[in-house]
Amino acid sequence: NSPYAKLKDSLKLLQENVNLVIEMICAIDPAKEDVRQNELLVPLLDSIGKQRPKLAELICTIQDEDIMLLLLDVNDRVNN
Repeated sequence: NSPYAKLKDSLKLLQENVNLVIEMICAIDPAKEDVRQNELLVPLLDSIGKQRPKLAELICTIQDEDIMLLLLDVNDRVNN
């Protein structure tokens, strides 16, 4: 069992949440709904946004190449 197994699982969950948010945003018709008023989307966006400092910290400290690649991918998705 990798020492990074729990972190990897957490990163994959975050990645899935980011993908879900992207799908939800794409499905919203801005002419009919304000994204900032969406009851499901706003908490998800807040939760994902709160992960930014932790991602940055991990990028500076993780030595495992596979975890680093996952971290960079998740970080890119969170920040775009």
